Amino acid sequence: MARSTMPFWLHECPSCGYVAEDISEIDEPTSTLIASVEFEHLQNDQSLKGLELKFLKRGYLDSELGDSKNAALHFLYAAWATDDAGNQFGAKKHRSKAASFFLQLISEIPQTSEEFPLLSTQLIDVYRRAGEWDKAISVANDLLNTELNETVRAVVKFEKRLATNEDNDCYTIEDALK
Repeated sequence: MARSTMPFWLHECPSCGYVAEDISEIDEPTSTLIASVEFEHLQNDQSLKGLELKFLKRGYLDSELGDSKNAALHFLYAAWATDDAGNQFGAKKHRSKAASFFLQLISEIPQTSEEFPLLSTQLIDVYRRAGEWDKAISVANDLLNTELNETVRAVVKFEKRLATNEDNDCYTIEDALK
């Protein structure tokens, strides 16, 4: 259900291309970024459009502003939008970008934190959906050697099995718990 609401997650300024949940205000660092050559290139890239472009622009802004968590999510959402548009090559590219930010986040938190297994599980799924089987399996193996709650362990085992079978289809948590 969440994916059907994606068009409403971000708003875009029709004149400058600024993208955010709320575009009524913009801070100075963000204003500088949207005036940059890099943002202009992204804005004018004719191969990108619609939701994919919105989420890529927001991911770029997040990454440049040092917000790795939102950068990871926005690049992942760009992959989802690209999936929905039928562009598997583009989706794989966006997932690889998201993976780099998930890795950064994971490296900055202790393995004992509540967030560690959740971010690691997301990373496994990102790798698997991008067809990076060995990376997905490696992260899954590492995670399975830690203490996990029953649900997360079931999801990680499911993801590992899918990666081993080179299955990059979309599944739900309910599928993993069957």
